[in-house]
Amino acid sequence: MGVGVTRRQGRDELDEALDEIKNVLWIMGTEVSHQSCCKEALEVWQEKEALFTSRNDRRRKQISYCQTEIYQLVGFYSVFQGVLFTAVAQSTNLKCNNRWTVILLSALASVVIVIGVFLKLKSIKEFKDLIYDDEVFRRVLVKWILRLKETGEKFVFKVDEPSEVFKTTPFELNASFLTVILALVSLSVVFPVTFDRILCNSNK
Repeated sequence: MGVGVTRRQGRDELDEALDEIKNVLWIMGTEVSHQSCCKEALEVWQEKEALFTSRNDRRRKQISYCQTEIYQLVGFYSVFQGVLFTAVAQSTNLKCNNRWTVILLSALASVVIVIGVFLKLKSIKEFKDLIYDDEVFRRVLVKWILRLKETGEKFVFKVDEPSEVFKTTPFELNASFLTVILALVSLSVVFPVTFDRILCNSNK
């Protein structure tokens, strides 16, 4: 889904940017002229564009780390439940009255994993929201920089057409979020039920 800044938002951002440039020129003791504003604007906008790019690159790496950690958590969970299942299925010492110990271990692992995955997914969503916010303004800056370089002294501080940036909708984020959590919650129910049936039914 493409989402962009409105023309009014763009006007406000441009006004703020121009005011900032004029303030910097005043502090430096430089005469505020169209040329000096354009020169300072180019330097400031290029610095900000590089900052937004660098910051979003770091956030994308953080998202990648969170995704890797989710895979590791799910992998650990699968291995733990698999080992527990094998032990229950093959043990001759575990009886029906031992089922609560096994179920408690399984449930404890499920709670830890669900909470861990929930926090990682929450972090991913927050990083994506921050990336989107910076990417919208970064694209505006890129347009201003290109137009300034192309027009030179004819450059006019005006608002471009709203910039379109892809953003995952809240529904898509929530759907993927809920799918993972529901899958883990479902497994946290399936495993204890399975252990109960194996231990109690096999001893009847």
